[in-house]
Amino acid sequence: MPDAGDKLLEDQCVGAVLGFALGDAWGAPYEGGLLERGLWALVGRTKNGKWRYTDDTQMSLDVAACIITNAPLDQALLANTLAKSYRWSRGYGPGAAKTLRLIRRGVPCHLANRAQYRDGSLGNGAAIRVLPIAIARLDPSLIRMEVLRASEITHAHEEAKECAWVFAHVIAGLLSARSIEASLISVQCDNKTISDRIHRCLEILQDQKVSAGQIAAQLGSGMPARESVFCAIALAGKALEQPYKTLLGQARRCGGDVDSICAMAGALWGAVNGAAKLPTPLLRQLEGLEDLTRTAKRLFDLRAAGR
Repeated sequence: MPDAGDKLLEDQCVGAVLGFALGDAWGAPYEGGLLERGLWALVGRTKNGKWRYTDDTQMSLDVAACIITNAPLDQALLANTLAKSYRWSRGYGPGAAKTLRLIRRGVPCHLANRAQYRDGSLGNGAAIRVLPIAIARLDPSLIRMEVLRASEITHAHEEAKECAWVFAHVIAGLLSARSIEASLISVQCDNKTISDRIHRCLEILQDQKVSAGQIAAQLGSGMPARESVFCAIALAGKALEQPYKTLLGQARRCGGDVDSICAMAGALWGAVNGAAKLPTPLLRQLEGLEDLTRTAKRLFDLRAAGR
């Protein structure tokens, strides 16, 4: 019989997944310029009128599926799963799209991940798929190893991989009852860019008067992981005690990569407040709600089994 602590933690794990997917789907219509928004207006609803989630949630689900069926994470299996799931209508970025099409044609991921960018992508596409790892795993060294494996399929650049690990580390910390600040302080990273971002993020979290617009101005809100990952962490850290819809509104005001920032910030909010506090009217509009909930519970079961 699960105790009250288990039920609370399960609700937080489900909250992280649903908070992520809901933020992704909610933020997608505000992403990009007129052309991108116009295109999403055409493809952003399911046949039964639900809000479609983007590549952010699809790739997270791909990671979750591989974790649930295999232990430890099989990089080759995940690469093929990501490639098979690729659909342009989910809004994949051009770099990830090219990489996944190459993998689908049989090109090894360690070659495909530099096809678009010689030094590897700096984007946040690695960070937005690692949430399931942070939920399912308890050992920090295992989390880091699997995050790097999952990330480098499409993102060869060290900066993008390190940002993905920072996001996973913060999620894991919240699920272990550590604060965002404590999780950031505990990050050990030799990359100066990432260390500087962590320091700036901590300063923002201590500033009671900083606005969402100022957060975006100081950290950036674009697709580079060093911008959107830390923007999402700062936004969430300032809004954990506010309603989820307030967080979404603040993320929208940041501009830039709105859906990814909403998704990552929403996951952090959900990991603290749980699924029960997410707005039911919005959840009812989300594509695949039952499947997302079922996946989150299976990730929680993996976490519980690893104690």
